[in-house]
Amino acid sequence: MPWLRVGAIAALLETDLGTAASTGTTATTVREESDRAWGFEVGAGVLIPVADRFGLSPGVRYGRVDLDLASCGVLRERYVVVDVGLVLGF
Repeated sequence: MPWLRVGAIAALLETDLGTAASTGTTATTVREESDRAWGFEVGAGVLIPVADRFGLSPGVRYGRVDLDLASCGVLRERYVVVDVGLVLGF
């Protein structure tokens, strides 16, 4: 049995940009955080029955979100996930 998936994702990126000289003897880590960004995810797969209440569900998903960072502009994140789910009916 084939299946399709469509969804929205919310992403937030936190990153360390390195160290900056401090007024004392130790350096401080410079952190940057993006605003929350919305993206999407789509996927497809198939459900394969193995036993009466058990099955396998291999699938593939693609996601995309654009994050805005003040220091380097827009960071375009893209990903592909290939997975196999175990399905237990009850």
